[in-house]
Amino acid sequence: MRSWARVYGYLMVALWLTAVSAHAQQPQRFSAILTPVSLDFPNTTLGSTSDVQTIVVNNTGTISGSIGGFAVTGDFLIAANTCKATLAPGTGCTISIAFRPTTSGTRAETFSMMSDSGPLTAALHGTGTTVATGTLSATSLSFSPTLLNSTSAAQTLTIRNDGDVPLTLISASILSGSFAVTNGCGTTLAAHSACALQVTFSPVSVGPQTGVLIVRDALGAQTVTLTGTGLAPAGVSLAPAAFAFGPVGVGVASEPQTFTLTNNGAFPLVISNIGLTGDFGLTSSANACSTVTPLPVGASCKLVVALIPQAAGARSGSLLLASNASNSPQTAALSGTGVDFTFSASGTTTRSIASGGTATFAAVLTPILTMPQSVSLACTSSPANAKCTISPASTDLNGQQTITITLRTGLSANAVRVPATIAVGFLLSFALAWNRKRRIVALLTLFILIGEITGCGAGRQIPDNYSDGGTNGGGTTLVTPPGNYPVVVTATAAGLSRGVTFNVVVQ
Repeated sequence: MRSWARVYGYLMVALWLTAVSAHAQQPQRFSAILTPVSLDFPNTTLGSTSDVQTIVVNNTGTISGSIGGFAVTGDFLIAANTCKATLAPGTGCTISIAFRPTTSGTRAETFSMMSDSGPLTAALHGTGTTVATGTLSATSLSFSPTLLNSTSAAQTLTIRNDGDVPLTLISASILSGSFAVTNGCGTTLAAHSACALQVTFSPVSVGPQTGVLIVRDALGAQTVTLTGTGLAPAGVSLAPAAFAFGPVGVGVASEPQTFTLTNNGAFPLVISNIGLTGDFGLTSSANACSTVTPLPVGASCKLVVALIPQAAGARSGSLLLASNASNSPQTAALSGTGVDFTFSASGTTTRSIASGGTATFAAVLTPILTMPQSVSLACTSSPANAKCTISPASTDLNGQQTITITLRTGLSANAVRVPATIAVGFLLSFALAWNRKRRIVALLTLFILIGEITGCGAGRQIPDNYSDGGTNGGGTTLVTPPGNYPVVVTATAAGLSRGVTFNVVVQ
């Protein structure tokens, strides 16, 4: 029994010695590997840099080894590198790579490095792209003379995208003039393609006309100048056939509108009557139509009309000319909107304060007829060394509103600075004073200027640049002198102004 145990012990020792010997005979090695071995970058615009992607260098061997010689080819760059000269077993480090294309097209390049286990490489792929373009085929379009109330043949304006990416957010609209545009591009234009806008002219008045087309996209806005000439048809015609004057203050004359009477008939036109209905009137003009002198064949005359609304709300009327023409009378429909409101004090209109105090007043703005018409508010007078503020600064006629007026007195202006023009003038004169004697004269001149500015500006008020405190930074107290001061606040809408006067007594 003991012999068998002894034999078993010998066998275990032998096996252990064999294992130790085998392990001692295994080679110790350094093994560096890259993960991943290929990087694919997204499309990147020329001149910009992509987000970084990372390659990991791992040592899967049993001993440390040397690494180095990190390099990339083409339009790729190493943005960061955590690797040292030696890499321990079971550890790793990272290489961050970015793509910065210089020309468009695909790139197939390489990352490479050296190690004690041999050279290592990884494939790098990316595509450089050019930005979208929105090139217009023309910056102006000119239309042939076109009869009134008809539409010209369409002209084509092309938008071209020579970039490698789509052009987005495309729109087209007419800013002014009797023109129209049809957008055949939609909102997106594919890379390396073109699309068309169709523009037409539909004159409503006689003579040369202009307009503006605006084309917008993700890159910005471009304008196209549009021109054309409206022609009167055969016979006798009045153009435009209708006109809307928009909102105008009650009792205020609108901007005038010119109507053209054209005689393309076979004989002179004798006008027997020129009439207007509604709140509209004629103003004087050159080449005015006359009931005294016939209008020759092929000639035209002008009628200039203005709206002077007598009440708030919609105003309508017509221009009428009776003549010996077969289609007499010639008429034009007129329309507009009268704007009116009241503006009155709410509460006290007089306050007594000491210099440095604040007076607050209230006024009520009430539309005669509610409408989305803007109203501007302003103080047109205030005492010295005081500032008037209005809340809100502007409003509309959608409903009655209370306006708060605050007058702050005894404010101080910031210290006066040397004007830039004087400073520049001195520097120039000093630079031109090339000898020592002239420079001394220039310096003396500067000192005199500073003294004059400081002395003259010590009590000077700089508008709209106030601060509390009662001094101007130079030790001189700025006060609002005692007295009775009217403060006039005006509200203006559609050319109509109404005011309220408040009184501030400074004691």
